Amino acid sequence: MRCMRDWESCEPLISSIRENLKAIWANQFMSLDEYRRRIESGRLARAHRFRDDRAFQKANPTHPLASDNRFARTKAADAIRDAAKQINRPLPGDLLTDIHKALFDCCAPVRHALSQALFFAGGPESAQVLERLLKTESESNMVKSSARVALERCRMRDPANKPSRERLVMAVIADLDLVREVMVICEKHGARLYLPDPPFDDFATMHAEVHIIDRWYMGKEFWGAYCDYLDRPVAGIGQAATAGGGQTSVRQGQASVRGRQASLLNGSAMDTTPLIITDWRMDRSMQEFRSPNRPTDVVFTVEGGATDIVTLIVKKVLQGVKHIDFAEVIREVNAERLAGR
Repeated sequence: MRCMRDWESCEPLISSIRENLKAIWANQFMSLDEYRRRIESGRLARAHRFRDDRAFQKANPTHPLASDNRFARTKAADAIRDAAKQINRPLPGDLLTDIHKALFDCCAPVRHALSQALFFAGGPESAQVLERLLKTESESNMVKSSARVALERCRMRDPANKPSRERLVMAVIADLDLVREVMVICEKHGARLYLPDPPFDDFATMHAEVHIIDRWYMGKEFWGAYCDYLDRPVAGIGQAATAGGGQTSVRQGQASVRGRQASLLNGSAMDTTPLIITDWRMDRSMQEFRSPNRPTDVVFTVEGGATDIVTLIVKKVLQGVKHIDFAEVIREVNAERLAGR
């Protein structure tokens, strides 16, 4: 599942989000606060954690946690999350307002899925809503975890919070567990994780200590533009970074082969920013995606899901290790895994 290229391609996904929000409202939606009030007042039967779903459904068909209603809302919330994942940019305000309301559903899996949806498609205005969820969430650690990561992503999207002189780790990844772990590493080493939105121009305009990219999620078109940019002389990269934006764009790299040749003929060094490629289906991706114009000793290909390998490389980069031996990284990770058994 990849990011959509532009807003026009997102329209069917936005329509599906609207329809799935209607499904949430139509299947006995009730906020967690209202649910607690009704339970305490005796107006609603308490749905115990260990219960016979069939018997509870039969006795309480209009209950918000009756299986038919709960499963319908959870299915709709999962569909909203999946659509938001492909959109990967802040949704229109009216749509976000409805997701913010649904976020406080009395069913924890619904709250979890919609927190994840806000990670992908929430705006700066979502931050305050997620903060409120974290203050009131007392039932699910899973919801707390997804809401914390979504909160940080929504804060990143506030123009007033745009990175300036911080040490950055820049990533295009959809694995929230990996995002959370990299955030922890960054906090420990005085850096900041930054997750740019499509079309990912920030790779060209902002300096980072390391890049982390899932190419299947980034998409071939955007990955191709990223490689086009790397084919330009490294001096251009440095100028774009110090300019803090300027007019440079990933999309402006048009002549990849000529740029590569010019760089080599002029004796210019390639960009040496460490790049961690964290694709799923690595064998297939190595055949389908272009190789980046970057020295091989700073490119690390890591199969998707190997969070500990990615975070150790990031840690070493932020600690100032100049040459990272990938074989040594694997040995360290294996030793940690064996010790944790």
